[in-house]
Parts: sequence; structure tokens; C-alpha cells
Amino acid sequence: MNRRNYGVDSSSFAKDLAQILSLNIHGFVMLISDLPGKLTLRVAVAAGALLALGACASSGPASLEQAELDRETTFQHQLVLEEKVATQRRIEEVSFRLMTAAADFCVDRRGAAYGFTVADRYSFGAGMVDVATAAFGLDNSAKVLSVTRGSPAFEAGLIEGDVITRVNGKPIKPGKNSANRVSDMVAKAGYNGLNLNIGGANPRRVRIDPAAACNYSIEILNSDKVNAYADGDMLRVTKGMMWFAKDDAELAMVLSHELAHNLMGHAGTFASMFYNKKSREADADYVGLYIMARGGFEIEKASKFWRRLAAAFPRMIESSSSHPLMPARFLAIRKTTEEIRAKEAKGLPLVPRRVDNLAAIGSSAPRQPES
Repeated sequence: MNRRNYGVDSSSFAKDLAQILSLNIHGFVMLISDLPGKLTLRVAVAAGALLALGACASSGPASLEQAELDRETTFQHQLVLEEKVATQRRIEEVSFRLMTAAADFCVDRRGAAYGFTVADRYSFGAGMVDVATAAFGLDNSAKVLSVTRGSPAFEAGLIEGDVITRVNGKPIKPGKNSANRVSDMVAKAGYNGLNLNIGGANPRRVRIDPAAACNYSIEILNSDKVNAYADGDMLRVTKGMMWFAKDDAELAMVLSHELAHNLMGHAGTFASMFYNKKSREADADYVGLYIMARGGFEIEKASKFWRRLAAAFPRMIESSSSHPLMPARFLAIRKTTEEIRAKEAKGLPLVPRRVDNLAAIGSSAPRQPES
């Protein structure tokens, strides 16, 4: 299976949470990677912390019961896990639309996409079993953690909380590996589809036929930096960028830009990384906007995003060694937006004109003449 350039990690507690959550587009069953076995809140106490205020002595804060501390610690760990999963779901929703929209452009790098995630109480690591149980009601069975809107799983009627008991006739026994077993069986099914037996409170059978999608995985990096990356095999986006991209359209613009880099073969070729990079960034903006439009996102927000980025990082307005200057980038994206809307008005397919190094875009994809 294939693995997958724009946060807050300044404390040791954040470092405890630095394990990346992985998104596996192939089969589109996303399992959350193990988090650290135990998360520990660390409190630094300065020497000589007792200060006298006037002539009044302080008896200090009231003592806390250990059980009370344990409950609050567990609750805060639960909040962390819920935030992680919410971030993962946001990535799933946006990336599914982009990866399926670009399927015609990655004929040599496609996979079957189903659009749901599964987990059991052990999916987040041994130290998070009780937290996962409290946060999501997980147990030893393989439960559907999320279903992406508009995906084949969504259209087939799969819902969050469904307990998967069989995949294509093979039983899924409850236990530590139940979710992993479902993931493996979905990957093996490929384009053949899934027949799922659902147990629990709403027993039934569900048939899911997959969609074709670009097979690039995505990692969320635990970094404050506002950045995203593409390396030819994966897309990586920082928590800082997830926070900066204030809605799904802006996040889609970032991911489609990086996806375009992979489609055009910009990453993974060391000799060319420092050659004509500004042109490559402009090409990725151009192709990425087409992918974004094909995914049904509001492309008018793309140019506004770059204005916000310029306001946040004003040095990029007049100086950049590797990326187009912000004013030029804004104007070029606005022209591409006009080009795309004109094609839509004429009923033309949304296929980008040929640009340099576009060889990685599917050889069978139709081309439009230069205009």
C-alpha cells in the first residue's frame, strides 16, 4: 500500500501528542495511528514560589483529591483525542472530493475509495483505551468512526457507530485487531466492492461500490508553521495550516496545490528542485485550481486566501526565493478563476491547458488547445 508546503507544539505536553494521524486514500479506510501509551501533564514549579502579599500570609490553594485530578486528566485527554479526530474528519471530507475529482489526471496512481473510517478501542494506543471508549463509545468490535459525505459509503447508507461483523462473507471477530482486519480486507477488495454485515442495534447488509481516486495519502504534522508539502508519494499539511485555512474551500486550495505538484512530477526529483521553482509553483496554482473546481469547491476563495497569507507574512509581498510574489500570485489565480468559470458557462470540460512538466497528468485525459 502506498503511503501518504504550508500549529500548538511549544510544550512538552504537545510533544506527547506529536504522533501523526494517517489518512490512507487507498480503500479510503482511515485508521488513526497509535498515540503515545500514556499522556502526562507536566507542571513546572518555580523555586521560591510562595510570595508574601503585604503582611498577609497565604495558606496556598486547597489540596486536591487524586481521584479528582485523575478524572480531569482523563477528560482533558478525551478533549485532545476528540480534537484530533475532528481534524482528521475535516481532512477526509476535503481530500475525498479532491482525490476523486482528480482521478482522470492520475491514471497510473489510482485506487478504490470507499469513504469511511473504522476503529476499535485499541486503535489509539494502549494508554488511550479508556479515553477512546469514553469519547467515541468504542469497544472490542470494529465500529464505523466516520462516513464522508457524498462518498460511496455515505450513499450506501453506512452510518457512524455501525458495527461491522463481516466483510465479503468473512467474520470480523471482536478484539484488538478488529479494525485493522477490516482495513486489510477493504484494501484487498480493491474495485470489487464490499458486502458488509452490520450488527448492533441496526443489523443489516450494506453493499458499497467504490469510486476511483488518486492514491496519495495525507499526514497531519504537529507543527505551528503555516505550511504544506508534497514529495511525490504523500501530501503533508501542518496543524498551523489547518488552523490558518479558515474553511474547507481554503483547505482544499492548499491540498489541491500540493496534489498538483505530485501529479506534475515536481517532487522527488532532487536535481530539478532548485530549477525554475517559481514557474512550478505557478503551474501548481493553475492545475490545483482546476482540481478544486472539479471537486465542487468555491474557487473564488483561492485568491482571497493568498491575500490573507500576504497580510500574515508581509515579506512574501515583495520577496520570495522559491514562490511567486503574492501580488502576481493573486492576479494569476484570479485570471485562472475567470478561465474556469468561462469554460463552465460554455459547458466545456474542466481540464487545464498544457503547462510545463504536466506529463504526470493521465495520458488518457483529454487535452484542450492553447488559447
